[in-house]
Amino acid sequence: MIIDYLQLITGDLNYRGNRFQEMSEISRKLKGMARDLNVCIIALSQLSREVESRQENDRFYVT
Repeated sequence: MIIDYLQLITGDLNYRGNRFQEMSEISRKLKGMARDLNVCIIALSQLSREVESRQENDRFYVT
């Protein structure tokens, strides 16, 4: 299964967390679905370019 743009998927409409947390939850659910159905899921996502403006020694900081 290929998901062309992960950000188009919305989670629970009553979700109170931030978008990063919501995407994390959706990713976990997709992983569980792949395991249950015994299929491979490829999810494409757009990343932020903020990392390019960081100083060289901070570029690999994981949030």
